Amino acid sequence: MEDRRKHIASGLAAESLVAKRVAQATEGKARPILPDLWLIMIGGSLFDRGRDAMIPLAERLVALRRTYPLAVSCGGGVRQRHTYKIGLDLGLPLGGLAAVALPVEEQNALMLWALTAQGGAIRLNNEQLELLPMALGIGQMPILIAQPPYRYWEYPREGSGLPLHGDDCGTVLLAENFGCKCVLLKDVDGVYEADPAEHPEARRMKHARIDDLLVTGPRTLPVERGLLEIMRHTRHVTRVCVASGLDPDNLDRILAGETVGTVLEGSHA
Repeated sequence: MEDRRKHIASGLAAESLVAKRVAQATEGKARPILPDLWLIMIGGSLFDRGRDAMIPLAERLVALRRTYPLAVSCGGGVRQRHTYKIGLDLGLPLGGLAAVALPVEEQNALMLWALTAQGGAIRLNNEQLELLPMALGIGQMPILIAQPPYRYWEYPREGSGLPLHGDDCGTVLLAENFGCKCVLLKDVDGVYEADPAEHPEARRMKHARIDDLLVTGPRTLPVERGLLEIMRHTRHVTRVCVASGLDPDNLDRILAGETVGTVLEGSHA
């Protein structure tokens, strides 16, 4: 009998996806979804400083979103670290710590939304990310959480009982998948050649290669170590700006194309 079924040719159908040869054959250039978008992370340390830091920054975000397509991710800060401490005292596993830390960022995201709602901000949860283009298309500024929602699927971390993927990692992972530009705003003005708390004479680096930081960088960095590993493989996010959010003018300068703080350059920059 003649076989009239439709057969779909696929180079992966009969292959093992864990085979190195097959995995390498899938390497290609992914299409960016939102290449014009700026994803701005507001570090938890800025929320910790209260109105003196957050009110001017919120006002600047509202003003800039009229010129630039912006989305904002929110970090956790000291309350999140306190949550980790309680969880460690109770003996929670790594994934449990990641799960209980997420609500702190939800709180910060809601607070930022309250500050910027009148200016066109909208709060999106992780299940609503597909609404980003629609929100941007009608002139809104989406507000998200920064930490990736791995929860019980969090990766183990060498030499630590804390989650590997925090605010920096989550923001860059999201930016990589949307193919957009990425800025990390913190309460420090960049990456230094050594810890400035221990070495006041240390100089700030305007540009820093991820590969160099992994080998010869200072032991203390203002970004998560996991971010360095991620940027060894990112294709869209090849540069990430780390700058101080305590000076709202920094954001204007970054979006205008100036070099502010430290620009981290990935392996594929």
